[in-house]
Amino acid sequence: MRPEQLRALYEGWVRDFAADLYRCAVRLTGQHDAAEELVQETFYEAWRSIHSLRDPDKA
Repeated sequence: MRPEQLRALYEGWVRDFAADLYRCAVRLTGQHDAAEELVQETFYEAWRSIHSLRDPDKA
């Protein structure tokens, strides 16, 4: 995939999953600040490894 396609894929993940991940992280940690940090770290790792997707069309 081209860089702009990977970016669009990533932005879609953030748009589609950030709120649910945050709610789950708040339930797990009981702390809003910790939940925000977990979500940021999750999306950071997703972006860092996005180039290693075997089949981006199935992501």
